[in-house]
Amino acid sequence: MSPKLIPNLYNKTKYVTHYQNLRYYMSKGLQLKKIHKILQFEEKPWLKPYIMLCTEKRQQANNAFEKDFWKLMINSLYGKSIENKRKHCEVKFLNDRADVIKATRKPLFDQFCILDENRAIAKLRKSKVLLDKPIAVGFSVLEFTKLYMYQLHYDTFKAHYGQKISLVYTDTDSFIYHIQTENLYRDFAYFANIMDFCDYPKDHFLHSNENKKKLGYLKDETNGDPIIEIIALKSKMYLIRSVNNERKTAKGIQKHVVKSQILRDDYRNCLYNEELYRHTNHELQSKNHIIKAISTEKISLSPLDDKRWAIDNINTHAFGHYLSKYEI
Repeated sequence: MSPKLIPNLYNKTKYVTHYQNLRYYMSKGLQLKKIHKILQFEEKPWLKPYIMLCTEKRQQANNAFEKDFWKLMINSLYGKSIENKRKHCEVKFLNDRADVIKATRKPLFDQFCILDENRAIAKLRKSKVLLDKPIAVGFSVLEFTKLYMYQLHYDTFKAHYGQKISLVYTDTDSFIYHIQTENLYRDFAYFANIMDFCDYPKDHFLHSNENKKKLGYLKDETNGDPIIEIIALKSKMYLIRSVNNERKTAKGIQKHVVKSQILRDDYRNCLYNEELYRHTNHELQSKNHIIKAISTEKISLSPLDDKRWAIDNINTHAFGHYLSKYEI
């Protein structure tokens, strides 16, 4: 089993973070023992004109394709900024045995694929790698994302609801909360300055285009359709059932399999009865330039969330939580 990155509350050594994040963590009680290195830099909103242009175009879009296109034009910057150019390679087509022998003798030779008796494709590592990607930019984007999410959770929602709110599920840019309140949508009106209600039904009292597609604003994923059941098994594996809709996810399983073969009761059995479910993906794969029909059986629903310390079937702690050591 390969190593896995797991959020935890253990002590950190040589942890790399942005100074704004560190300042916020310390305001919440983090104890800083030692600083190993500080990188000094100059801050400028040099991408702001481009980001604002894409945001404006997205606001003006009239169809889903254009909205997704301009969103991708913004999000792709993050991926390209942290691109690992050390993984790039050179591919050469070899037309006779002499070329194959010559290629395999090179110190940069990695592997080759035989096409037929006289032809092959060789993969070679690059002799020179130009490290010209602004990794610090991508790092900062991720740090600011974490900072904004922490600020929303602790300074906005926890500060407002106190013990009446609990976190059910979270991802990079989303929260699922269990909130004890008389009227959730009346509460949303209180948070109108940080929320985008443009996709709400036009006859809904919260509908507004004031914050339409603006950066950093929260959206209600069900758009005013009250959630009546959530079964969150682990990351990318959950069921959300609202009054008029149902959303199922199972990471690594094809969408049509999730839609037609995985049932609502399967999620319940997995959670309460600790049932493990497997389903089969059918797909076409090209290997050695030969297209094959492949069937792969995968775990679709699992009661084991190996990134959290389970207290019972519902509640969990982070690894390193001060209570976890008493629950072994």
